[in-house]
Amino acid sequence: MDTASVEKEIIDKAVQEAVSKAEKEKRKEIKKAIAAENSRMQRIAVKDKAAAVQRARRQMKEQMAAENARENETIRTRLAQAQAKADSLEKQLKYSSNARSVKFKILFSSVQETIAELEDLIEDIRQTDPDTASKYTAALKRLFNSRN
Repeated sequence: MDTASVEKEIIDKAVQEAVSKAEKEKRKEIKKAIAAENSRMQRIAVKDKAAAVQRARRQMKEQMAAENARENETIRTRLAQAQAKADSLEKQLKYSSNARSVKFKILFSSVQETIAELEDLIEDIRQTDPDTASKYTAALKRLFNSRN
């Protein structure tokens, strides 16, 4: 073998090693860049999830506050109605001479109100669970028929 071909072989081998080393370095850099990007994306995802959880909590609090306000208003209205009824019944009691008639009127009125509330409740239930609402309606009918 002559010196030129040995030098060429050494140069070719050195070039291959340099290229191989450069490729390995480039792969390492790419892996580092990918890992850094993945880490960054995970941090962004965690932040996005945290923000979504905060938004959901805020919405839940607002919904609960609105629902509580509606329920409080309903309670206030029923309380006012009950007070008005109590006042009316108190007046009737003052002027009534038959205590049994008064008691009947009070109980009958209470039953009517309860039935109306049950019917309203059944209608509310019917919106989400028609089968259960039908069962409750049938139960009320049986109750009325059993007292005849």
